[in-house]
Amino acid sequence: MSNAATLERPAAKPAPVDNTVTAGAPLREAGATVAASRPVTSAWQWVAPMTCDITPSWVGGDGEFAEGVGPTGQRVVRRRFTDENAMYASPLESIVTVMRAAGEAGIAPAVVEAAGSDVITAQLPETWRGAKLDELRDTRLLLHALDTRRAVHELDLGKRMLTCARGVAMRSVAHDVAIMRARCEEAGMTLPCDVDRILAKLEPFIAAAPTIAREPVLCHGDGAASNVLFDTADPAAMPKLSGWTLCGLRDPYEEAGSVLSELHPFCVVDDAQVLRRLGLDPSRAFAAQGFAVLDGVLWALIGLWRSNVNADKSIDCTKYGMWRLVKARHQLDTFPELNEWLEASR
Repeated sequence: MSNAATLERPAAKPAPVDNTVTAGAPLREAGATVAASRPVTSAWQWVAPMTCDITPSWVGGDGEFAEGVGPTGQRVVRRRFTDENAMYASPLESIVTVMRAAGEAGIAPAVVEAAGSDVITAQLPETWRGAKLDELRDTRLLLHALDTRRAVHELDLGKRMLTCARGVAMRSVAHDVAIMRARCEEAGMTLPCDVDRILAKLEPFIAAAPTIAREPVLCHGDGAASNVLFDTADPAAMPKLSGWTLCGLRDPYEEAGSVLSELHPFCVVDDAQVLRRLGLDPSRAFAAQGFAVLDGVLWALIGLWRSNVNADKSIDCTKYGMWRLVKARHQLDTFPELNEWLEASR
């Protein structure tokens, strides 16, 4: 394969805003300007916080969750963002802006209120739940989920951008990996050797990423199966998405990569079909696969870093981080188009 055909210059892109990640600033400060018509009301009656499961997924691991009910019987879910998220999350104002738009478009639970570090969304009927990885082997569910992700790309934020002080976050998985790698080093953490081995092998791809990038679009950014909400009573219903921590403007092939990172090797999928369903060029599968490996390394670093800083040691973030690292190593060894591209780049 010749690199001449794949390293063409991208179309002009909007200037990125300086908010790729909050770089460790507490989210309550980074998101202090979140627009809300009123503070979160005390009328909600909250039950005990929902439990987290980060072995081997990341269900509820990006904050504190609780279910509640209002005076009129409206059932809601409260997500309270915590400082542990700040190293890798988009600014809270950006997350809320996108969640509101997605909720109004019917591709996410509707945002009821947002203030401070809390985002309250409508609770879906009991027949709805998050998908499990093996369930994405169901081609129909997977394709419906991809349709929902593509719908995010087409969201029109319109006037919401005027109320989001710093704009919607510009994200880059390669940049995020570099930040997390540096933060782990600063914390004196000893990382598994595979982290640097994978990054060294991917160095040609990382170096070329700016030239192979495509015009950024609004993306959900996290391909985890548990972020796909579907109606068990109506398989034909359009899925919704939760877990908007990494949402923002990014190369759409990064979004495809995050999906592939979750699926391989446990779900046998046609990578070209995934790309086509997202409206992307299947001949550029190498780009999605490269971003898939980087996505795995990113979440490996997040898991290991969270294990180091979390006060609650009952949550096994280390196991999740190592699981993602093993998957990333396997994907790097087995993605055919990516390895062909890397071989041609030598």
